[in-house]
Amino acid sequence: MFDWLLRLFGGERRPPRIASDSGLFGDQGLARNLSAVAPREAPLPIRVEPETNLVEGPIAGRMLITDDMALISNIHSVFNSSMPVADRNGLWGRGAELKRLVASVLYQGRHGIIYGARGSGKTSLSRVFGDFADEHGNLVLYHSASGDSDFAGLMHPVAVELASFGGSAAQRSLTPPPLQSMDARNFGGWLIDHFDRPILIVLDEFDRIASQQTKADISSLMKFLSDIRAPIRLVLVGIASDIDHLISGHPSLRRHLESLYIGPIAKEELIALLDRCCQQVDMTIDADVADYIATAASGSPYHLRLFGLHAALSAAGEQRRQIEMRDAEAGFREALGEWERISRDSSETLRALIPASPQAREAMCVAAILDCYVPLFDALTLRSALMDYGFEPAGIDDRVEQTIRALQPALIQPSPGSYSFSDTLAPQFFVLMLRRGGDARRVGIEQRDQLGSAMTMLKEGFR
Repeated sequence: MFDWLLRLFGGERRPPRIASDSGLFGDQGLARNLSAVAPREAPLPIRVEPETNLVEGPIAGRMLITDDMALISNIHSVFNSSMPVADRNGLWGRGAELKRLVASVLYQGRHGIIYGARGSGKTSLSRVFGDFADEHGNLVLYHSASGDSDFAGLMHPVAVELASFGGSAAQRSLTPPPLQSMDARNFGGWLIDHFDRPILIVLDEFDRIASQQTKADISSLMKFLSDIRAPIRLVLVGIASDIDHLISGHPSLRRHLESLYIGPIAKEELIALLDRCCQQVDMTIDADVADYIATAASGSPYHLRLFGLHAALSAAGEQRRQIEMRDAEAGFREALGEWERISRDSSETLRALIPASPQAREAMCVAAILDCYVPLFDALTLRSALMDYGFEPAGIDDRVEQTIRALQPALIQPSPGSYSFSDTLAPQFFVLMLRRGGDARRVGIEQRDQLGSAMTMLKEGFR
């Protein structure tokens, strides 16, 4: 089974070892094993051709071999798309959202809800906001939800951590409330009785909670804390197209909430982020290439970093410090392949939807790009986008209906007539699947908005 590994490094197949009653390391077994191996004058050399910087293998995939492995490590660290930013200096393009959170939660005493697509920077924003809250004297706690959590299971770890800090000056020794009796009112009462300082509780991945009762209990807790004007605030973070998917019950709670949809980042901000990442790894990038990658990211910092990572690795693999258009195309291919390996179900679903007709593919691309820029789309917004793209008015309604029907396996319908991709990372990758790869180029045309810019790139990909 390791023949391929030997061939990879230029060796020959070794004779098999012979099993023995004494075992591999028994004296007699070891002697027989050695006697079965043909003698060699010297060990087989491991050969790597000096001009080769890529190795293809069934396990390794695409392996970079370069003299500057420190550069490769630095590229992976700087362009890391899978981890939240470590501090406020790494938060990019979210200044307005951060100001809203600080004003509404810290100064006005509201609870917060941060929602949007996966990879949009919700967790990064909540972490940086937590730093500001800490500077303002808040005790800040971060916890993640799980799909099978009830209220007690979700909040008991929070209570345990709070108890470890101790309560007010007169109550330094604390025990959390009993798990079996922990409901919204009991937990809220315990907080009020034992803490006289501002507390911020951040609950990440709140969308994973399946129980509507648990969501209703969290809403009850927020309503209770707001009604008695307690200095204790919750910030819920989750993937959603609207806040109704994160909370339930208590319509009056909305006046105590600051809901913050994390939408796409402006292309100029993405280009600035890409330039900054390149500077940090001592690389440069052509202006048209940066524009091309930022446009393909369609407002997503996750996709921008992922595409930039693989483009930078492509240049480094050829011992270059300049990222060129060929590196961008190589980066798209590598990023798409990585996503397909990790998200096999979504990938196979979308692959099965690819139609033979170029016009049908283009219409699907328009829907995918539209999904990157709006929380939900409906038939009217898709119709408008198709018209902006250049589809003729004649038959446009049929085209809209056919496109939505064809995409149904990849969509969710949060409300009647409103749609979004079920995998919120998928639209950018779906466009890469559908477009004609390798020769698309951006053109220097003034665009009226970000969506128009993305549409222009898409048109070029089909010419």
